[in-house]
Amino acid sequence: MRKLFLSLCIFLLSFSGFAIQSIGKANGRDSTRQNINMTVSNKEKQQEVEGMVLDEEGYAIAEVVLEAKQKGKVQNVQSDKYGKFQFLVDYGLLSIFAQKEGFLAGGEIISVREGRPIKNLQIVLKKRYSHILGIVTDGVKALSGVTVRLRNENLETIDQVFSDALGYYQFRNIGDNQKVAVSVYEEGFQEYISDFFLVDKNYEKEHIILRKKEKNML
Repeated sequence: MRKLFLSLCIFLLSFSGFAIQSIGKANGRDSTRQNINMTVSNKEKQQEVEGMVLDEEGYAIAEVVLEAKQKGKVQNVQSDKYGKFQFLVDYGLLSIFAQKEGFLAGGEIISVREGRPIKNLQIVLKKRYSHILGIVTDGVKALSGVTVRLRNENLETIDQVFSDALGYYQFRNIGDNQKVAVSVYEEGFQEYISDFFLVDKNYEKEHIILRKKEKNML
């Protein structure tokens, strides 16, 4: 009788352990299934946004830093050598901010909707321009009608202007982040060329003092 009782107890314990193990596995499968469903559900609520960054003339701009903001989330990417970029975002309003040295910052605010893929978003950045202003003198008086040239690092002429009646000259709309020099070749004066400087702001006191040629140099 005692042996029968012990056998029954062992059987019950084994059955209980198997039942608990089976329930645990079932719960694990349910949990995994829920996680998979949540992942699929989240992916279904996301959509790719593709586009290009261009300048005002329609040329692609590479290595632009783009920041996408949506529902408190922030993503950062860089445009490739063709100016292309891509984000995976949720549905709803999306703000894209773009910036690169030498350009004014720009961006777009768009609405991402289900079933409406965005494949050709264009973000146009305007070039940042600066100016150079100064006076041409002989050290005493202003010189008018003097040809002033703006040169690049290869000494090629980018632009040329003439000083006005008060000796003022000005170069406008110079693309940022290029090295330039200002030069003058005026009859009766020594040739003048400034040091090269980087155009990363407006220069308003680039005054030029021309030295008269000595008699033995004429």
